[in-house]
Amino acid sequence: MIITFQMWKIVLGLVISGFLIVFAVNYIGGYTAQQNDVLRAKILNTFELACYNVYNTGNSMVFDDFTKVPSDISFSTTEQKIKIAGLGSRDIKVPVFFSVGDKMVIWRGEQDLGWWKFRYVVAIPETEIVFSVGSSPNALETMEGIVKALPDTTNFKNKVAYAFCNGNKIDNGCGTAKQCEAKALLDVLSSGNAPRSSKCTADIGKNQRLVTISMSCTNGMPGVCIEPQGPASGKARLEGSETVFVYGDYADLAALIAGYNKKDAYGVLGEAMYAHKNAEMAMELGVAAKIMAKRAELLASGLTGIAGSGKMDADADEMACVKLFQELSAFLDGVASSLGKGVDAAAGYMERAGEKKREIVEKGCDYD
Repeated sequence: MIITFQMWKIVLGLVISGFLIVFAVNYIGGYTAQQNDVLRAKILNTFELACYNVYNTGNSMVFDDFTKVPSDISFSTTEQKIKIAGLGSRDIKVPVFFSVGDKMVIWRGEQDLGWWKFRYVVAIPETEIVFSVGSSPNALETMEGIVKALPDTTNFKNKVAYAFCNGNKIDNGCGTAKQCEAKALLDVLSSGNAPRSSKCTADIGKNQRLVTISMSCTNGMPGVCIEPQGPASGKARLEGSETVFVYGDYADLAALIAGYNKKDAYGVLGEAMYAHKNAEMAMELGVAAKIMAKRAELLASGLTGIAGSGKMDADADEMACVKLFQELSAFLDGVASSLGKGVDAAAGYMERAGEKKREIVEKGCDYD
């Protein structure tokens, strides 16, 4: 009887111990998951603030916080929000083109339209952009535009570098042992001696992004394929997407390359970045065009009031300046009124407004 009782105590003790162990494991696991959720939310908040800071100041920075915990971050095209599964979302209030990684650089770029600058943020992990260049006559100019639209990481520890694919080989774009970054590659390209390149058959690594510049891009091509059709304009295709993207500036290409071919619940991230860029640019363009059109109108009116009064420089041609400002105002009104059909519909007016603003500066009627 005593032996039976002792055995029963042992069995009961094992059952209770097992229950306590299971409870502890589940509790600790749930607590750890909860702590990770809190950490993810904090990191997302920090990332958002970092993007705002870079956008407002123009000072680039490195961002390594995503190394602390795995983060399932996606982007909703329709809502223009960054999301973490199960943790809600953050409204994105500035143009940010990103793909998440451990060692990221956050940098501000701008698209200068002559009369206004569209500013945006690129936030991407350490990356090597691998160019595969065909016989396109606009290839050199397109490469230069892409490099200028993506982060210059010179003197930063987190790198965005460049290389060229020639068949089954990938070579450093600068011809040195060091990584080829933006400034160094731009020096090479400005000499007109781009490294040799051809159709790429080499294996593309995890931290590499293939960018093909070709006379013809077809569906299913790897990476990003760009088909230039003129200065800063053409079509592009993105791996995993059926869409043919029309681009009218290099910021469009920066958005596609930043998103590249990463897929999430909303589709291909590059598609979302492209849509986000154009939605943000259309919104900002509408406001900027109205403000700058009104400014040009007021300047024309003010100059008309003092024409011939001697209040301006003796050699100033007031009425010529009045006419130029009136023409600029008309082009900017055209930008604002045509945006309802999309940014592409306003492209002609934007270009003419830029040309007119340059003429105004050259004639000494206004500052740059």
